[in-house]
Amino acid sequence: MSNRPPIPLRCLHLGRVAGLAVPWITTQDEPMFAGALMPARRAVFGGVSRERRDHVVLHRLCQVCGRGLERRAVYIVRPVDVAEGWTAEPALHPECAGYAAKACPILSGEKSHYRASPLVMDRLVDDWSQTHGPKESQHDGAPVHEYNTWLVDMSQYAVADDKDRPGEILGLALKDVQPLKVRLLRRSTQEVEAAPFLDALGRLFGGDGPEAS
Repeated sequence: MSNRPPIPLRCLHLGRVAGLAVPWITTQDEPMFAGALMPARRAVFGGVSRERRDHVVLHRLCQVCGRGLERRAVYIVRPVDVAEGWTAEPALHPECAGYAAKACPILSGEKSHYRASPLVMDRLVDDWSQTHGPKESQHDGAPVHEYNTWLVDMSQYAVADDKDRPGEILGLALKDVQPLKVRLLRRSTQEVEAAPFLDALGRLFGGDGPEAS
């Protein structure tokens, strides 16, 4: 990504790699509670630290800046998450969500598939291309899902626990959440790739083509 989006004020304390703020939940070489001005020397944007993720979910913190959420938060949600009733993605401040939507090639639509190669824990990475991915595997080269943002009042914030594994956190509960606003962040790769074919079918069978003389 050649044009780096400006880093929000909320995120200026974060370490940076190649001009991008390193999200607080990202696997990195600094301890979880290191000093705010300690920059990450290595960050694997495809590796979300389970310890950090669970910490922000339980303590109502933003996944990007690591600071406390306020009156409203943004959820990043896929249709499959809605069907399952929970999302593995921690919430974000609206400003941090806006930054992530531009800085992450998956969320921005720049990349069409998730990572196909395995993670390398000591590899220096210069983009957010693999921060977001399917629950079952983030690294299998699968087409990217549709992503939406939900603006949610914090009165509806609830943690989704794994009932089959006591003490394990799934993420944020979506069941019964009534978002204040829903916005399409990006369409799925399959939908984007199918669009020209569907348009052609529409012209063929819908009478949108040239009229017969």
